[in-house]
Amino acid sequence: MSELLFLDTEWANDSRDLVSLALVNVDGSRVLYVERDPLPTNPSPFVCSVVYPLLDRGAALPDRALAEALRAYVAASDTPRIHFDSPWDKVLLGQAMSEWGRNLAGIPSFVPVLIERNDVRDEVELYFQNNPAHLARRHHALVDAEALRHAFVVVVDP
Repeated sequence: MSELLFLDTEWANDSRDLVSLALVNVDGSRVLYVERDPLPTNPSPFVCSVVYPLLDRGAALPDRALAEALRAYVAASDTPRIHFDSPWDKVLLGQAMSEWGRNLAGIPSFVPVLIERNDVRDEVELYFQNNPAHLARRHHALVDAEALRHAFVVVVDP
């Protein structure tokens, strides 16, 4: 049986340079949260004012260590199905796992699942409305991955 994982990423600019990435499993018991070190040097004003202040930096890893942590997390799942709500999440996940094209060997397989359902998106919004503390941290990759996980569980897998 596949393990369901929920992904969110944050990126710095129109070039979509990864800032942070989070994966959480369906029951919330397994979590991965990582940030790039160093951070992209050309962030947009939105990222400077909203995303960067939310970063933990205790989870900051250089690209090679980030790729290794991500690969280990995904490989620990049995036929993982990784759910995300933006096509860019999948692109950034692939870039991070390949260490930005520098290391293509040993990337674990997974099934990507783009969630395009309006009822799930509506439940994400409801989640933030009902959780002001989480709303205050929206655009933190782990907070957003948890919101997507919650919405999926409520709407799709009751």
